[in-house]
Amino acid sequence: MDPAGLPQLPPVAAVPLVRTDFSDDEAWTVTSREVTGIHLLSHGDVARAYVDPVDDTGFDGLTAEQLCRLVPPGREWSLLLVADRTAMSSVEHHVLVVDLDEDTLGRTFRAVPEAIPDVETNLSIGNMDWEDFANSADDDGVFRPLWG
Repeated sequence: MDPAGLPQLPPVAAVPLVRTDFSDDEAWTVTSREVTGIHLLSHGDVARAYVDPVDDTGFDGLTAEQLCRLVPPGREWSLLLVADRTAMSSVEHHVLVVDLDEDTLGRTFRAVPEAIPDVETNLSIGNMDWEDFANSADDDGVFRPLWG
């Protein structure tokens, strides 16, 4: 499927969490709540990702590659988060993290919701590189928090 004719992703201020699987509304509710929620860190501190959920059936079934082509011009997001079929059906609700850097556009890894504040914050401000997270993913390809 080519995204030609589809609307661009909405120009939300925060990193979008794009829903691409509409088979389970309850799983979406849980996943979006977990990704956007406050997470308790190991020393009692809290963290929250700067993320806006995008729940639009127009994006149903789209791949990371297709979503990359729907990023509005001028958006300064460094990444997209995707709640796809894998995220929705996984016990951990590990979302797909998609690189939006023009030189490496479309690279992906998965991350559990508890890790998203660490991933989003550090990639958005350039404090850490993509490889810092992707290369730290577990054997199953999922990045889990560095803390805890």
